[in-house]
Amino acid sequence: MFKPSSAATPSSAGDDSSKLEEPRELTIGLSLPQEEPDAFASYDVCVNDGYKYCTTELPKDVYQNRSDVTALHSHYWNTSVVGVLPERHYCGKSGEDWNVPLEWAWHVGLPVVIVPSFPTTTKPFQNNNTRTQQQEQGNGVAASPAASNDQDSIMGEGEGGDYPVISNNKIMKTSHGGVSVPFGDGTASVSELPLLWDYARKVGHAAMHAKRVQGHLWILATLPGSVAEAQLFLQHWKLLNQLLNHPENVGLLLDVKYSLNSSSSTSMSSVAWGKLQVVFLHHLMGMAALRGLRFSCGDFLTNKGGFPTLSRGVQFLIGWLLQRLGDQTLRLLVQGPPTHFTSSAAATAPSNIRGATECLPYIQYLQHIRKRPDIRSVLDTHQARMEEDHCDRLQQPLQPLRDHLDNATYEVFEADPIKYREYQRAISMALTDFVINANNMAPKVVLVVGAGRGPLVSCVVQAYDDLPPDRRPQSISVYAVEKNPSAIIYLQSLVLRKEQKEWTHLPVKIQVLHSDLRRLSAAVLHNQQADLIVSELLGSFGDNELSPECLDALFTQTNVCHANTVSIPTRYTAYLAPVSSIKLYQKVREQALYPNDSESSNGTSGEGNGVLGMQVATETPYVVRPRAASQMGPALPCWTFAHPNKAPGGETNAGANMGNELNQSVFLEFGCGNGSISPQWGCGYGPMDEKLVAMLDDSHASSVGSSSTPTAPLESTDETPNFNFPWLLTGFLGTFTADLYVGTPPSSVSNPPTVTISIVPETYSKGMYSWFPLYFPLEKPVLVPPSSSVAGGKGSVSVCAHMSRHSSPEDNRVWYEWSAVVQDKSTGAILDSTAIHNARGRSSFVSSL
Repeated sequence: MFKPSSAATPSSAGDDSSKLEEPRELTIGLSLPQEEPDAFASYDVCVNDGYKYCTTELPKDVYQNRSDVTALHSHYWNTSVVGVLPERHYCGKSGEDWNVPLEWAWHVGLPVVIVPSFPTTTKPFQNNNTRTQQQEQGNGVAASPAASNDQDSIMGEGEGGDYPVISNNKIMKTSHGGVSVPFGDGTASVSELPLLWDYARKVGHAAMHAKRVQGHLWILATLPGSVAEAQLFLQHWKLLNQLLNHPENVGLLLDVKYSLNSSSSTSMSSVAWGKLQVVFLHHLMGMAALRGLRFSCGDFLTNKGGFPTLSRGVQFLIGWLLQRLGDQTLRLLVQGPPTHFTSSAAATAPSNIRGATECLPYIQYLQHIRKRPDIRSVLDTHQARMEEDHCDRLQQPLQPLRDHLDNATYEVFEADPIKYREYQRAISMALTDFVINANNMAPKVVLVVGAGRGPLVSCVVQAYDDLPPDRRPQSISVYAVEKNPSAIIYLQSLVLRKEQKEWTHLPVKIQVLHSDLRRLSAAVLHNQQADLIVSELLGSFGDNELSPECLDALFTQTNVCHANTVSIPTRYTAYLAPVSSIKLYQKVREQALYPNDSESSNGTSGEGNGVLGMQVATETPYVVRPRAASQMGPALPCWTFAHPNKAPGGETNAGANMGNELNQSVFLEFGCGNGSISPQWGCGYGPMDEKLVAMLDDSHASSVGSSSTPTAPLESTDETPNFNFPWLLTGFLGTFTADLYVGTPPSSVSNPPTVTISIVPETYSKGMYSWFPLYFPLEKPVLVPPSSSVAGGKGSVSVCAHMSRHSSPEDNRVWYEWSAVVQDKSTGAILDSTAIHNARGRSSFVSSL
């Protein structure tokens, strides 16, 4: 479960989560060419047309005359102007120094500076002075595959020279004196490595200076036009980010260049291009901070009315990215000059259509895309707005047995309409089955444990009230058990008010008990035993809030249950999935700098070894609502708990779950070479995107572009590119599914009716937001290479997550240990691995006191 923020107010508890809020405008900027840089003139016309920011070229030297520095107020420099470092400041001997322009940018308080792209090459590996490709592969060194030769190197013709060999695990000297660096997948090639290192040094120094003034750098790069370009992009970015040590204030501004009526040298159809970009960006969002998209006016198409429009592939891409990253994260930039309503057409077009910048139609069109129903249904719900403050924000898991929850936390949980709707369905089925199975309507005893402020008590009474009199027990006695003294006061008041006003007509007796559920006795139930136990003790990973310890103690160590007592939930399963997120990796590293006095983090292990700093930060699971993250494979089950825990003979197995160490290894396998890593799992939270699944499925490609989905690519295609990309594993996301109740099936039905809730993306209970995933971080990112780079291109790369759950009754705590191994399944070779995290619970544990 997650803790509330200031956005979660009491008034939100009764809101309908399906109701749409007013759509917000996108943050769109405009970059207009100028003979002399003048931010004052640019901002003046941009703001009139609704643009939120403008760009200005940074000064070349200290003697450049700029009148805008005195004309424009500092507030606008700080909020509405983005600096641009021209291409001449690239890198290498011919590049100008970055110090003067960037010093000025931070002096005037610019929030962002756009810097030129990092050095790459689109040329294939050609090195006649080194050993042959066959010789290299025979020694475990893979030569780079041929890349697309569609465009010249950014350094110009003839400046690339020979390219070095990239090895898996070591830096090697080539025979011509070059140096190779480890990408880790054995396939990358880098043009002029000294240029990349010089570029990384400049960006790194600039990022350090910018951090002191809360400034950011956006590296301008172009979306790849082919699979080969995409692979090289990811490989170069991975190395650059590694050289920079993953700074938080360095992100990417992607230049989107594609239109359906333009001739593409890659000859990719709209669907193929859309698939490539979605898969590429899914990988990239795990490896980089994607800050924005840039659209040149010349890349817009023209509709019948002469207005700018974008191809459906690009429209789909914008909508998908907005749904993934949110409209408050993704920035857009229109690059002038305008190309619509110009020359002869401008004479007939009214000025109010062109606007002060003559770029008004472009921002109007982009804002129109934001208002489309498929985007609004994701971004403008009450649930989405409430979750915004939690996105990518790490939170310590709740310790409900040790700590008492506060009032605001209860309010957030109670605002979830889906969870309590499903609980009420489960309770209704259980009460009905009591009558049907026993063929009588004898009174029943219902025990609500961990009752909090009473939402489950209300569910029990409402379920009973909604049933026909002949399909429910004659009466029910409800005992609400809660250990939090403050919640007891609220619970008693709630029960008293509803008994006097809403429940007077029902044969229901309710009693509030202040007790730990593990210490109950039949005496407090007036020597009765419970027929039905209802609880909501589940955590983000299912059992991480110690539901098994609590419910097993109730069933086996107290006398309040009989042999046929039913539990809601009946069983629950923990799931684990691999995730790629540099953003979460950065947030975890931040935790090492924060003072943390909680017992679970800064306590000592059983051996008395104190743990502090980075070790504690990287060995603590966090509740998080991921956004800048990419789940890279399906969630697989770890283990299942069932209540009551029955032995084979049917009797309750006393202590079957108590004190056990549950060691379970989960193998997450991916055929990286055949494009099986799909963006359909999104960020790892929420339901899978069905339209995206259809687009990625060739058999449904033609249906995706129907009129009902205007933002999807239209053309069907037989082209199925091989998306063979590397990615970074930064941790695992823990989720769960729970069968609240498994009913008695009718004689004509083989499968019993089941009420289930889930936060696993494949089976997600849409609209439910009581739980965010539990993030298990890794101490360092682990590169998962494409299968084409191992075993001569015939490998099968998989990720193995070793996850175990341990309980120490002597120390009254439960903890998890986890590690990762990247393996070539075809040969059994271990490509990379991590240490065991949180050994013996030295950094984090859940208290069972």
